[in-house]
Amino acid sequence: MKLAAYLAERKMGPSAFGRLINVKPWAVSRWLKPRNDKLFNMPSIENMQAIAIATDGLVTANDFYGIEGGEGPCGIPQEAAE
Repeated sequence: MKLAAYLAERKMGPSAFGRLINVKPWAVSRWLKPRNDKLFNMPSIENMQAIAIATDGLVTANDFYGIEGGEGPCGIPQEAAE
């Protein structure tokens, strides 16, 4: 689930989510931008972990990188990883 969808579903804005994971609201706003936007910023590993914990695993690093399913490393289908 994308972070934007998670926040919309819970009617939560960047400020509230930022307080939840202890980051500035502008940082959350930058994570919500499209990847091709020059203001987009990928969350740090620490922030991605905080996002996953705060969302009970509904939003993960894969949602930022666009990696779908798969059973091998980094979402690569197992047969391709061998």
